[in-house]
Amino acid sequence: MHRKPLRHLVPLMLVAACLAAASGCDDGSANRILMRKACLQYIHAGYDAFLDQNAAGPTDTDQLADFVKDLESPAMANVPKMIGDQGVADEAIARVREGEIVVIWGGKYPDEPSERLKYLLAFEARTPGSGGYLVRADGEVLHVTATEFSDYGELPH
Repeated sequence: MHRKPLRHLVPLMLVAACLAAASGCDDGSANRILMRKACLQYIHAGYDAFLDQNAAGPTDTDQLADFVKDLESPAMANVPKMIGDQGVADEAIARVREGEIVVIWGGKYPDEPSERLKYLLAFEARTPGSGGYLVRADGEVLHVTATEFSDYGELPH
């Protein structure tokens, strides 16, 4: 029996390489996705810590930024400090200031912790129209479609 040494696999390997390249999965793309999620984690952690000390959430970007500036809390320990060569804290606040991330200011958590699953704390500005990332009041960051986004309510005031 005559065998052809792996020549039949070469076209499959070329197709796989092309698909991987076309998918855009490089370090830059991965870091951009990680940063999008980390910014929302950071906002939630700061908002959560603010609510621990106050009756309602922060009322604007400056109040949140001032509060989290020197914050040492267990929630912040779970948020990455850097993604690639960018600092998450500065990037998160910049994205809020520039309108890329929308925060539900002055909100309060529902009394029942399980109810937090129903409410948005912050989301990428494009999410309502075309899908994107959001962070619920329970702290989970999710990627949702525009239709799924409409299933969530804003954090109550």
